[in-house]
Amino acid sequence: MEIIVNDTNIFIDLYSCGLLDSFFELPYKVHTTDFVISELKDREQREAVLKFCAKEQLTIKSFTSKELVAIWEYYNKSNKVCNVSIEDCSVLIYTKTMGSAKLLTGDKTLRTRAEGEGILVSGVLFIFDKLVEHGLITQKEAASHLCELVEKNVRLPNEEIDKRMAKWKL
Repeated sequence: MEIIVNDTNIFIDLYSCGLLDSFFELPYKVHTTDFVISELKDREQREAVLKFCAKEQLTIKSFTSKELVAIWEYYNKSNKVCNVSIEDCSVLIYTKTMGSAKLLTGDKTLRTRAEGEGILVSGVLFIFDKLVEHGLITQKEAASHLCELVEKNVRLPNEEIDKRMAKWKL
């Protein structure tokens, strides 16, 4: 089963458009870091994500002191080149340690940095595609949820959204 490592914005986007539960029905081993969980400031969002940890559908990586030092050093080095947060560094480094894992993020800077280091990266639209592909939602439902998400997240790639909307709006 493929392993995916989630950044904060993916959880927020899926929660905001009502697809968090469906996401965890996909055939992936979902991982994240304790940095990401601490970044979920909204109590309801955090509880919605943590319930999947209790169901053993989500693995949350807590770092050792040695790993924290490595994350901090990477963060300091990376910020001389590009502006990535400590939370972003935690998921990037964790994904690298997982071998063939895919990183899920909507953060353009993190995506660019991760791809530059040879990490496979996808965003929330990948999840929409997989939800439809696996029959967890219909194309019409996908279009409806995507419209809802677009109202809340203006940073999504318009060209890719348009392609999906044309395909899904039977």
